[in-house]
Amino acid sequence: MNKISIVIMTLWLSGCAAPPGSYKHFIMKMSDKEASNYYNTEGLCRILSEHHRHMSDPFISPNAEVGKDRRERILDLISGKNTFSNEEMRLISNRRIRQGMSELAAYCSWGFPVRSNDSSGSWGWHRQAILRNDRYLYIENGKLESWQTYN
Repeated sequence: MNKISIVIMTLWLSGCAAPPGSYKHFIMKMSDKEASNYYNTEGLCRILSEHHRHMSDPFISPNAEVGKDRRERILDLISGKNTFSNEEMRLISNRRIRQGMSELAAYCSWGFPVRSNDSSGSWGWHRQAILRNDRYLYIENGKLESWQTYN
């Protein structure tokens, strides 16, 4: 083998491995204890968002039963962090939002923003979080105030 072949083979093989912290690494390699120690609540919510994206992609989604089991595992790990109230966990489990819930709970339920617009003043701070699928969340001082959907 020449040097170019070795480099190409190395790059190809390194692309096949799931990097630590990725959704694929989480589902293929991590025990619940390892995942709980590795991820904080936001990290687990990001894993949940990635799971929802995978489930909506017909080319990479697992069968419904496997997807449901993975989702329940992620929700159990999030619940174990004791970051959210029982009501917020119920909303997250049902992919719902409610005025007054924490910003992180809203993201955990509907997904993280692809971009945001922030402003602040004497009244505090305001964030317009722009999500996928033409959804907008309006956060004031860390709490969900309102939202819009355009789909």
